[in-house]
Amino acid sequence: MAIQINCFHCGGIAIAVCVSHKLGDISTLINFVNDWAAITNHYQHQNHPLPSPPLLDAGVSVFPQGDLPVYQEKPYFGLPKSVCKRFVFEASKIEALKATAAPILPTRFEAVAALICKCAASALGLSPNSPLLSTVTVNLRKRIDPPVPSKTLGNMITFFLFCASQTDQLPELVSKMKQGMVGSEMQLKKYGGKYRDLDFIGEILKRDSEAPRDLKFALMTLSSWCRFSTYEADFGWGKPVWIASVSNFKNGVVFMDARDGKGMEVLVNMEEQHMARLECNQDLLQYASVEPSVQLYHQDDLSTFNV
Repeated sequence: MAIQINCFHCGGIAIAVCVSHKLGDISTLINFVNDWAAITNHYQHQNHPLPSPPLLDAGVSVFPQGDLPVYQEKPYFGLPKSVCKRFVFEASKIEALKATAAPILPTRFEAVAALICKCAASALGLSPNSPLLSTVTVNLRKRIDPPVPSKTLGNMITFFLFCASQTDQLPELVSKMKQGMVGSEMQLKKYGGKYRDLDFIGEILKRDSEAPRDLKFALMTLSSWCRFSTYEADFGWGKPVWIASVSNFKNGVVFMDARDGKGMEVLVNMEEQHMARLECNQDLLQYASVEPSVQLYHQDDLSTFNV
């Protein structure tokens, strides 16, 4: 883990945190930052409660190391000419987007993710009916039986798949996402609890170790950080005014709550030529703003800056 604290002449502070996925996932990272802030706040203001401790061994009980095969790790290759852009969806725009999926009732994430995948298929230059395979990250903590506490440390994630194309309408895409999730529910339970299947887990690890890193087909990787209390960390100076993520993962997409908890910020990473098409897609621009200025609220002051 690496932490960098940046202090600015204006008195503002930016804290950057980087952690290896071998140690933890976004749930682990957010819990760490929130607990760190709560402990710091406690020693500045004694009336501030201390957080409950993280659970260090709950993940080990689900994934006992001695029972699983170990495969050679493949090197990670970033995307040297990648561009990361921020697409911001206001709450009213998300509600309007969700309405276009009727009669299906999508979640915020499902509606926005479906639109992103549809527009990405066009940006990647796929033919109208060519499929775009998308993986969606799933938090295992609440899906194994019995579930483990939310403060369980570790990299407790897996994925489910669905395919999108340019010709799919939003109701079709949302339906595919829902079917992908429902279809994977029983498999998700095999990762732990009374349904744990070590042969199944070992096969998943083997497939991942053998999968080529230079894929010959289009793939999007979707990860939702929504509902993870990202704006709750208070070190004693108030809660964050803005949070973002940085990645050069090819065709990676991170979905984050806006500060109001209702809108959404989507960080998309693509090769330059593909991003140039995506940020001009009119279907996307109907609902999202590209790289808008970040509004910073501090007491009675309102200021903006460009990121």
